[in-house]
Amino acid sequence: MEVLEDAGVAEAIAQRSTPATQMAATAYYAGLTGPDPDYGHPLARLECWGAGGADEHWSAASSWRQLNLPQIRLEPLLKARAEELSSARIRFGHELVGLEQDSEGVRATIRDHAAGRTYVVGCQYLLGADGGRRVAGLVGVEYEGLGVLTETATLHVSTDFSPWAKDPDVLIRWIFSPQAGVMVVMVPMGPDRWGPESEEWVIHLNYPAEDPGPSQTPRSKPTPVRHWACRIRR
Repeated sequence: MEVLEDAGVAEAIAQRSTPATQMAATAYYAGLTGPDPDYGHPLARLECWGAGGADEHWSAASSWRQLNLPQIRLEPLLKARAEELSSARIRFGHELVGLEQDSEGVRATIRDHAAGRTYVVGCQYLLGADGGRRVAGLVGVEYEGLGVLTETATLHVSTDFSPWAKDPDVLIRWIFSPQAGVMVVMVPMGPDRWGPESEEWVIHLNYPAEDPGPSQTPRSKPTPVRHWACRIRR
């Protein structure tokens, strides 16, 4: 938040983020709801994010408390500020397709998809902030490690979970699903109400890579929504 304050966008983020009292903890649950009385039973609870700003040690460490704002609402604020600072220089629909570098600098080849043309940009430095999708391969950097360990199907849901997600100060709910045999993570998304009354939620279903699920039946197998699916690399 201190960096975002320097960029001039912190106040706009704070106005839309989760209220402090509704992001003071994270908790673990045995399922969400079901016929057994143990469904929805809280297993553990942890104070998080400086107890929503109430922890004096966190308060002493920074002039800002930690905030939570979903990426789909954060990015428009960052985009608007970037365009304010650099009018007409933020370009969408452009793709880096090649680069060359030597002692003089970098030459990046860019494809403008809207115009159907490519052009070259000469620069002293190029920042490869693309999640390793393109720049690493173009400069010959390879991945090392175990590769894909888990799969995550991420759902953006608009519904009322307040009868079951009852703890108002819990931001992230870790729920073990007995039916699917996977860990489910639920986070409120707002935008106008938060906590159990949130209008929108993001739900992550996590399961081992290449795992077809606890059974082959369609009802119990976690089915990624491909538009929202992502791969987690460690």
